[in-house]
Amino acid sequence: MREDSSGQCRTCVFAFSQQIRVNQAVESGAQYASSNPYAGSTWSSAVSNAITNATTLSVSPSVGSETCGCPNSTSTAIQTGYGSPPSCTPNSCPDGSNPGYYVTLSASLTYTSVMPYSILGSSTTLSSQAVVRVE
Repeated sequence: MREDSSGQCRTCVFAFSQQIRVNQAVESGAQYASSNPYAGSTWSSAVSNAITNATTLSVSPSVGSETCGCPNSTSTAIQTGYGSPPSCTPNSCPDGSNPGYYVTLSASLTYTSVMPYSILGSSTTLSSQAVVRVE
């Protein structure tokens, strides 16, 4: 039996709903990271737990790259290379200010379609990422 166009729409709505929940979980991790200063090796686990606990979905959280960086005057990218996190080199930004300590957070989820013959295929990966200044 072939799925009609309304079934295709339902599949997209379900996937979109789960994508929003993955985004919200990463945002929760970013809020936790920005309000709880770096505190050694258990900090990453606590941030991962904040991501996981923000949703009932089985997301795979990641506390990824850590970098010391300064604002870029020509784009939104962070200029890196201003020390080794979490101890950034004081007053080393081009404008003489202190660099920030930035962490990349992400989460992913494998979405499996509830409808046969989905336009998304049988499964697809939903993911979200945030870069947050933690110090």
